[in-house]
Amino acid sequence: MNFTIPKIFITLLLSCSIAVSIEPARADCGAVGVADARLGSVAAKAYARHFARGLAVAVVQNGRIRYAEGFGYADTGRKVSVTPQTPFAIGSLSKQFTAAIALQLVEQRRLALDDTIARWLPMLPNARTITVRELLNQTSGLHNYPYFSEHPWPTAGRIHIARLLKFMALDRPDFAPGSQWEYSNTNYTALAAIEADVTSRPYRRLLERRIFSPLKMSQSGLGYLAQRALHPATPFLADASGISPIPPAQRLSLDLYSGAGGIVSSADDLARWDIAVLGGRLLDPAMRRLWWSPGHLADGSKTSYGMGWVIADLDGRRELWHNGFSPGAGGFCYNALFPQEGLAVVVLSNTGSFAANGDAPLRRLVAALARAALPTAFTEHAAPAEDPRITRRVAALWAAYRAGKPPLAEMEPAFAALFTPAFTASLAKGIGALGAPNRWVFLGKRGLGGGLTLYRYRAELRDGSSPTFVVAIDAAGKIAGSRLLP
Repeated sequence: MNFTIPKIFITLLLSCSIAVSIEPARADCGAVGVADARLGSVAAKAYARHFARGLAVAVVQNGRIRYAEGFGYADTGRKVSVTPQTPFAIGSLSKQFTAAIALQLVEQRRLALDDTIARWLPMLPNARTITVRELLNQTSGLHNYPYFSEHPWPTAGRIHIARLLKFMALDRPDFAPGSQWEYSNTNYTALAAIEADVTSRPYRRLLERRIFSPLKMSQSGLGYLAQRALHPATPFLADASGISPIPPAQRLSLDLYSGAGGIVSSADDLARWDIAVLGGRLLDPAMRRLWWSPGHLADGSKTSYGMGWVIADLDGRRELWHNGFSPGAGGFCYNALFPQEGLAVVVLSNTGSFAANGDAPLRRLVAALARAALPTAFTEHAAPAEDPRITRRVAALWAAYRAGKPPLAEMEPAFAALFTPAFTASLAKGIGALGAPNRWVFLGKRGLGGGLTLYRYRAELRDGSSPTFVVAIDAAGKIAGSRLLP
C-alpha cells in the first residue's frame, strides 16, 4: 500500500486500522439493501465494470445506515450471493481496531503512548527506544512483513503470535525510530501482542469483548477461527489471464496477519463500527482527536498517517481512510470517514491483484458514493488565477507518464530517483488505462513551505470520472511530486 510522505515529495498514488453497551443508532441496521436510488445506481454501475466477483457496500450518514447492498457472489461454485451481512477478509482495515484498543488502554492508564516496547517485546530490534506511539504512527522503523523470500512464514491453521514475533526479531530495522515514516504491518502485530500482554487476554478475545460484542458485530472475528466459523467470501485473484478463485489449498490463514490485517467482517458490521466511531462511543473526545491526527517525526515534521487512518481530503473535505488487502485470503477493501459530514463509506470486495491499477476501482467507488451522498458538499468549481504554463506542464506530465517516459530532467532528484524501470512501466500501464483527459480544470494552489507549491487539477476523463491530479513544484521550478486522487 502507498501513502503520501510529506515534506520532501509526494508519492504518486494510482489508487491512487470499551467494555460497555454500545447500541447502533438504527434498529434495523442489519437490513439487506437499504434503499437509496442515487447511491444504488453508483454502486451498480461500478460493479458492472467487473473488477470484482463479489462486492458489498454500505453508506452511513448522521448515525444511520443510508444504503447497504451486495453484488455478485461470495461463493461462485454454490451461487451464494453477496449481501451486506457477507463476511469478507478486510485486511488492513483491521489496524483501525488495533489502534482503538491501544488508545482505550491508554485512557485506562494501563498503557502509555511513550512507553518503550522493551517491557513486552524485548526481542524486537530497537525495542529499548521504540515507543507505543511510534508503532501506532508507523514511524518505528520495524521492517514490514510477511515477505516469503525472507522467512518461512507459517501460512496454515492456528498460528500463535509468538511464531510471528520470532521471525520479526531477526529483521534489521529499516531506520532509526522516529526518523521516517514507513508502512509496516509489523507495527500493528506488535501492538496486538502488547495489548494481549497488558490485559492478559488473547487479542481475539479483546476484539470480541471490547468491540464486536458491544457493537453487535455478529459477522466479525479474527484469524483462522473466524475463517472456519464465518466462511468469508471466496478470495479471487485478478491477473492478465482474468479473475480466478484461489484454491482452498492455497489460501492463507488470517492468523498470519494478526493485528495488522487478520479481521473478518461484513459491510453491515463495519457500518455499525463507523456509526460508533463517528458518534464518539469508543474513545473520549481528546483521544479520538489523537486517533485521527497526523503523526510527527523526530524533526517535528508531520506525516499523513494517524493511528490506523490515512489523513487526507476529498474535494476539500477532511477524509480519514484506510484500504485493506490480505493476499491469499481476501480482496481489496476500503473504509472512509468524513467526520464533518457525519458520513462513512464501506466498500468490500473478494478480489485482489498486484496489477498496476491495484485497488483504484474501489477508491473511485468510495469517492463517487461520497459525492452522491453529499452532492453539494463535494462539488468543486474551477479556481481563479490559473497559470496556463503550469497547466501545460501538468498535461505534459500526465502524457509522459502514459508514454512511460517521465521527464526526469525536469524533476527534483529525490523524486526522479523513484522512477525505476519497473515503477515507470507500472505507472504507464495505470495512467495509460485512464487515457488522455478531455479537459483539465484548475482547482487551486497552495504553498507547502520550503519553496514547494502544490497545484490541483481535475482531470475530466472519457469514462465520465474526474480524478484530481496534484503536482508539486519546487522553488527552482522542478517537479517535486505528484499524486492521483479519485
